[in-house]
Amino acid sequence: MRHAILITTHDNVEISKNLLSLYDDKNIDFYFLIDKKAKSYNEEVLKDICKKSNVYFVPKINIYWGSFSQIQAEYILLENAVKKSYDYYHLISGCDIPLYTKNEFFDFFEQNKGKEFVEYSPKEIAEKNKVQDRVKYYYAFMESVREKSAIKRKPKTFLREFFLKLQKLLKIDRTKGKEFQYGSNWFDITDDFAKYVLKNKPWVIKHLRKHVVQMNYSYKHYFLILLFIQIIIIV
Repeated sequence: MRHAILITTHDNVEISKNLLSLYDDKNIDFYFLIDKKAKSYNEEVLKDICKKSNVYFVPKINIYWGSFSQIQAEYILLENAVKKSYDYYHLISGCDIPLYTKNEFFDFFEQNKGKEFVEYSPKEIAEKNKVQDRVKYYYAFMESVREKSAIKRKPKTFLREFFLKLQKLLKIDRTKGKEFQYGSNWFDITDDFAKYVLKNKPWVIKHLRKHVVQMNYSYKHYFLILLFIQIIIIV
């Protein structure tokens, strides 16, 4: 089986170096999308570590926590990797390190060949984390949530919170009663499902990016939505 490990990162190049050295194999390739804002990230040090794996660097974009840009990053990685057709695609962050040996990794997916690994949180967890509120209201200036400059961040935070309170007062509900699925954005998926996700990119853009003001944590919802749609179609 051939595997593509897709990595979004903005720092911790030493962790990525360890990952490459531990999982270097002719049946594993690595795809990096480095946050465009990470000026100090030195990708050059990663290019000569692997002797068997291929290491690719896809076009950079600015990635903002909790925003649609994280979905864009995932699509860029998948679009590049699918061209070479792998059995599995694994999305991780640049902060992740393997807990299993390379052989244990291979054995697990060989034994579970054809299964999709996408986290789904039960309804009670979604309710506890107020997931419905994340898509129920419009969230302005999501790109500023982790802005380091307080001068830039605080005015936008004030406006976002004011706008949110106003929506609650006016009983705004952009979901119109629809229920959204929720889980982690990290995944291990087959080639078939990866192609399905790419095929439905126009639908994702239409429904999750049709407004300038974005929903909060949209990247944690779209994968589950697509998976549940596929399950319903199959059934």
